Order: sequence, then structure tokens, then C-alpha cells
Amino acid sequence: MSGWLRLTTFGVSIGRPSRDELDRTLLAAREAAVNYDDVGITLRGVGWAAHRRVGDGDADFAHAVAGLRVWAPQRGIGAQIHPSDAALEQGATVLVVLPIGPFTMIAPDRVVQILDERDRFGFAYGTLPGHPERGEEGFVIELRPDGEVRATITVQAGPGNLLMRLAAPVVTQFQRRAIAGYLTALERHVAEHR
Repeated sequence: MSGWLRLTTFGVSIGRPSRDELDRTLLAAREAAVNYDDVGITLRGVGWAAHRRVGDGDADFAHAVAGLRVWAPQRGIGAQIHPSDAALEQGATVLVVLPIGPFTMIAPDRVVQILDERDRFGFAYGTLPGHPERGEEGFVIELRPDGEVRATITVQAGPGNLLMRLAAPVVTQFQRRAIAGYLTALERHVAEHR
């Protein structure tokens, strides 16, 4: 147990955590505050952003929004959400659990802002202690005036600990691949639900 907690302070563990270990990590995360300033920054468009057309028209917009609500971007890159039935709502705390070879990345996040307008829907979640990064990711689906359904993912985050600072070039490359994977997963979700 103590080995698990010690390893996950860097956001990475060797092997796969048990459900009990995830539950304990989630409980600690729920009691913590986000560990960065300027909450909601990504929904204001600040940070590195990637965009993709994921569909066209009202129906595709609804499918893309539904994809965000069921964590399709995260699940699409092979991550699990813990708890698996977590609702996308303000204040929700989740663990994004991503197996990477013999390791597992555990990323505690809190939904810090929801955007819910007629032609835009999205959310931002921010890092909690134990996350390998420090900052925020924002996910927005927009129905544009020409009918295009555009997904935008914005990241304002950096290394969350010394280990991640030492691996910064690799972490940046991994982060950009993950964002491309998020967008592909949303595009696939929309296509599968037409």
C-alpha cells in the first residue's frame, strides 16, 4: 500500500492498480484542491489548442456533446475513468487511468467548469495533487454558423513534479499525441452514432 502511494505521487505506478487502490486514491483526490492558478483558463482559449472538424449539423453536434459526457476522448486513447460511471458535472473528481507498457499513469482531475450554450458545449478539468502534470485541459464542441461541428482541445499545463520536468520533451510529445487521440476518438464517436 505505501509503495503504491509513494509511486503515485509522481502520477505513475509499476503494474496495474487494484480497484481498492484506485478507490483510496480517488478518496484522497476528492479532499484535495486543484494545484494550479487561474481556473477556467482553457475555456477562455488560453493555452496550446488543437482543432478538428468532427461532423456537420445539429445531429452531429448532439453526438459530439454526448461523446464528451461519456468521456469518449479519454476512453478513446485507452484510458479508463474511475469511477467508471462518473457524470460530467461541475466539481466531479475522476481518475484518468492510462496503462503505458508495464506502467500505469494515474491522473486525478476535477471538473472545474462546464460550458453549456446553444451552439457550444464543453468542460475544463484541472489537475489535483498526484497528477503527473499541473494545469488544465479544456474540451469544447462548437456548432459553427456554416454547420461545421468543431472540437477544440486546449491545454495549459506543465510538468507536475521533478520526474516529469526531467522528462519534459517526452511528456510534451506524449501530450500532443494524446490530444490528437482525443480528437480522433470524438470524430469516431460521432461517426458511429450517425
